[in-house]
Amino acid sequence: SRCSSTELNANSERESWSQVFAMYAAQAGRGVAAPGGRGVGDVLEQIKSEFTQVADESNACLRQRDEYQHKWEAQKQEISQMQQMIKDFGARSRAIELTYEEEVQWLRRQIEEKGVPLKPRKDPSSAGGGL
Repeated sequence: SRCSSTELNANSERESWSQVFAMYAAQAGRGVAAPGGRGVGDVLEQIKSEFTQVADESNACLRQRDEYQHKWEAQKQEISQMQQMIKDFGARSRAIELTYEEEVQWLRRQIEEKGVPLKPRKDPSSAGGGL
């Protein structure tokens, strides 16, 4: 996965820097004082420690980014599925409506063939619909 390859690159880079720090620490005379009374090796150790901390934070951010990206993709897929369901529901609803209208027309013809006059509804706003 991208996360593991990213972590491998960061870990590899961290190991490279660790080797560089170790080399300088080994070569540096620990008796040589840096500003503040600390030796060069101590300063390099502090830099190494801070670099390791930043690399760990970077890896955590990359994992979090990958997690959020995975959640984002899952949500996009879910929305796409819902849109398809709504589209399918609309198509089924239209098909049912057409079937209903055809059935009503067929019933009207049957009634008219029998010679029974159709009466209009008294209240056109009432629910249900009459013949």
